[in-house]
Amino acid sequence: MRRTPMTRRRPERARLGHGVLLVAAATLLTACGQAATPGVTPLATGSASSPTELIPGLNKTDAAAFDQWQSAGPTDYRFSVDVQCFCPGAELVAVTVREGEVTGVDPEPPEFWSVAVVPIPDLFRLVGELRGTADIVDVTYDEDLGYPTVISVDRITQAIDDEVRYVVTDFSPLG
Repeated sequence: MRRTPMTRRRPERARLGHGVLLVAAATLLTACGQAATPGVTPLATGSASSPTELIPGLNKTDAAAFDQWQSAGPTDYRFSVDVQCFCPGAELVAVTVREGEVTGVDPEPPEFWSVAVVPIPDLFRLVGELRGTADIVDVTYDEDLGYPTVISVDRITQAIDDEVRYVVTDFSPLG
């Protein structure tokens, strides 16, 4: 068997390869970490007169849906949420909310899902924050109650695998 001599990479090419690898790793971490955990804080009720004052970043459609939720949405409800991304641990999670607070989660999701395991009003906060930071944010709302059913996000249109979708299904009021 004849052996061929191994060629060494030129140092500048090796550095370039490492740089590409670092950018790819950072993009993946952004998709799984930052995209899913922008630090959404619970809504505080106050003297704000409109949804856009209460939740910065909402557009007119978002604000109308939030108004609809505020007037028609129950305080006790259950829904399932699915975070669809290039991330490990994708599994449908059931969320129970009573008196505006999450009281149950089944099964326990990975920590980077925490942004989606929140009461419905905080999903509107997520939409507002994403509208200020992501290149593309598309939201579909429930016709009857106004809650977000699909939040599709592409943080950087020129990046690969940084997209994430939050899909809310099986919504039901609790008695």
